[in-house]
Amino acid sequence: MFPNFSLSKQDGDNVYIYDVSALDFAQTCAVFIKLAERAEQYFSERPVVNSRKKEVMSGNYIDTSGNKITAPDNLRNCHFQFLGGGGNEVVIHPNANLRNVFLEFLGKDSKVYIGENVSMQGQWCLGVGCTINIGSKTTSTNPVYITVAEHTTLSIGEDCMFATNNQIRTDDAHPIYDVHTGKRLNVSKDVTIGDRVWVAYGATIWGGTKIGSGSIVGAFSVVKKHFPNNCVIAGVPAKVIRKDVFWERNNVLYTDIDEGKDLAEMNHVTYINSTVELD
Repeated sequence: MFPNFSLSKQDGDNVYIYDVSALDFAQTCAVFIKLAERAEQYFSERPVVNSRKKEVMSGNYIDTSGNKITAPDNLRNCHFQFLGGGGNEVVIHPNANLRNVFLEFLGKDSKVYIGENVSMQGQWCLGVGCTINIGSKTTSTNPVYITVAEHTTLSIGEDCMFATNNQIRTDDAHPIYDVHTGKRLNVSKDVTIGDRVWVAYGATIWGGTKIGSGSIVGAFSVVKKHFPNNCVIAGVPAKVIRKDVFWERNNVLYTDIDEGKDLAEMNHVTYINSTVELD
């Protein structure tokens, strides 16, 4: 007798397996294959006690604190740790290609959503009531360090490209106060990165940043403002240094001299746009 299996005769929540002696070999095998599949599903859905230790992320997970992971079982060197409470959730698309990722939940009620064909690495830390949303086809050359705190959201669009030694932080890690009023001066703020944004080597993106689709963040830049689409952002602090640009993913190390594009042949490309000034 097995709970919650729909193999033959059901009585309430229980299902009774009939005698298979009357079945031929193929039918008997089919019954036991089905039984094994349903048993695996049943036991994989049973909540486990949160160990609060760093654990391998592979396949689905649910614990008695209400933390839940829905993930493929082919992730490479990916780990998670629930330290701060319950109600956290991770949803990873079956076709995502995460590797060398450590998801660390220091608070409760936080969410991570990873889209199709995302190929990224990094250590990603979430506080209380936070969200990380990474759109499809976004990639990173090397690990990206991410922290999201105090009910903030990091939203990364589709087809973005991160380089090496990048950081994205909605928070400053430690609070700063005015000595006369006690007012908090550095409250955590959302970060929004549009579609097809290229973030070059060593760039850091801070809370309160919005970057329009199609833009480029220059190497070693420190970004903490709102920026329009299809522009080059660079400097410390970062500012717009060129408008009306677009970029391609191909690495020039593997190509001959590229002197430009025939735009007449690219009129179907949706990411070639003039920069629209922010209000």
